[in-house]
Amino acid sequence: MLLKTLVSKITLQIAGISYIASFCLSANARADTLTAVADAWEPYTQAEGTHPGYIPELVTEAMKLSGHTVKYRLWPFQQCLEALDSGKVDMILGIYSSEAEPRKYQFDKKLIFGLSTNHFFTLTTSKWNYKNPNSLQNMSIGLAFGYDWGELNEPAASKKIRVDWISGSNPMEKSLRKLVAHKIDVIADDELVVKNTAKRIGVLQQIREAGQLGSSNNVYVTFPPATVPGKSKIYLQNLTDGIQKMRQNGSFQRILAKYGVSDWQK
Repeated sequence: MLLKTLVSKITLQIAGISYIASFCLSANARADTLTAVADAWEPYTQAEGTHPGYIPELVTEAMKLSGHTVKYRLWPFQQCLEALDSGKVDMILGIYSSEAEPRKYQFDKKLIFGLSTNHFFTLTTSKWNYKNPNSLQNMSIGLAFGYDWGELNEPAASKKIRVDWISGSNPMEKSLRKLVAHKIDVIADDELVVKNTAKRIGVLQQIREAGQLGSSNNVYVTFPPATVPGKSKIYLQNLTDGIQKMRQNGSFQRILAKYGVSDWQK
């Protein structure tokens, strides 16, 4: 009887160890390395390194709560779109719904990563101000290639306005340098992006705001279309849960404060 009891205990212990090992292996299998891409859009997304922008930091910390690791890469925006279309990357950081919905990207409309308002900027020596697309007829404007430009899309496509399409992983820096070199007359982009980039490269005092383009846009993080094989729905839920926890424990607010950004939900 004693021997039978001892054997039973050993069997239970072995079964328990096997269960724990199985659980750990299962947990490790669920922990993935995800690739997130964006172009430079300061302070939303910035150069790779210790100060990558507040969205990469938020996403990295949120996904870590589900055991995932995030590799952040800075690419031209058009390349980001093409890579997410095919599932070569897992996320685009910093994108409008008007850019994501036509490509059927997966995202949660309630999970917002910022509020973006596009403005026009010229040199301080210019007296030009934006009224409507017709007011750009005698101007050369620098616009980032691949972005949704709202009411400028049609006149740009039909060449009713003269557009210098700026590409690369940091189109705003290129645009600003062209502006101060008098190679273009006006630029347009998110107000925070223009001012942050201009301050970093030392040209903030040379530019002025010259009107707003359309209304504000919510900023999102998107995953590949549902037609692309993968675990995008799971990752999206992981991100949603992680951001909620970060808002509760204060880490969300600390990251925003690092970049001098106010919480758009207040």
